[in-house]
Amino acid sequence: MNGSIATVHLTPDNIKKQDVIRVGIRLMFLQIGPIETQFERYNADVAIEARWLADSKLLSSLTEQEHSVLSQGHAVRLRDYTKDETNWHPQLFIMNTSVDPDNQHIRYSIRKDRNSQLCYIREHRLVKGFFFSPFDFHHFPHDIQELNISFGSSESGSKIRLEPDFEILSGINREAFVALQEWILYDHVETKLRKVKGFAFQTDEDGELDVPGHEKERSILTISCHAARRAQYMFWNGYWISFIMTIVGFAAFSITAENTNQRLGVAFTLLLTHIAFRWTICVSHLTVK
Repeated sequence: MNGSIATVHLTPDNIKKQDVIRVGIRLMFLQIGPIETQFERYNADVAIEARWLADSKLLSSLTEQEHSVLSQGHAVRLRDYTKDETNWHPQLFIMNTSVDPDNQHIRYSIRKDRNSQLCYIREHRLVKGFFFSPFDFHHFPHDIQELNISFGSSESGSKIRLEPDFEILSGINREAFVALQEWILYDHVETKLRKVKGFAFQTDEDGELDVPGHEKERSILTISCHAARRAQYMFWNGYWISFIMTIVGFAAFSITAENTNQRLGVAFTLLLTHIAFRWTICVSHLTVK
């Protein structure tokens, strides 16, 4: 399920009129976890697909056999798509990850859409690593955290527009969630499209000056899912066990006063155990103010 954003279909007429290439993006959360609230990050395996309308130059370079495969509704692999500098691609990047683009498995294909009968180029990308997301702890330990992935493009905002793919929606695989004991993962996937202003620097092509007043909008697409903390997990591991350890601390008084060494040894051992446990709980989460 996606956010409420107006649907805009990619057609050659739209491309010519607005002189902008619309890139539809969908994402599948293949696996999520663990969620590290202390560092405001989570680990995930995601599959990303971006598609845009194929130009006539690329279509004319395909063989008759490849055209036959397209007419049957199958995809054709474009093995050396990026090696040809004349082939356009959106130069997508993930804004909130530490995964190097060189370590991301990327491949390209072309396929005809069954509804519009238009050919689209698809960029398939597999990414595995940490993604950073700002967490909200105002309702801790009943908090619901947003796990998002934001996409941007190195292309100018006047040439490209990112938008969610409305033909094939984003999704999530809840069965592969590895933090079920601590979190509840929802199957709702939300998309948000926002605009940011960037300055256009002077180039030989456009001749624009890098001065205020030459701002250009860039689109940033964010796809997110949500996870709710299991409050009973936190109460049991944080408060209840701490309470039990405090009660056990009185066991030192069961030792007679004549055995001072043993009594002090047991008392200090229980105290240090309690402190170590509380420290472990504190460093596992951000400070709630």
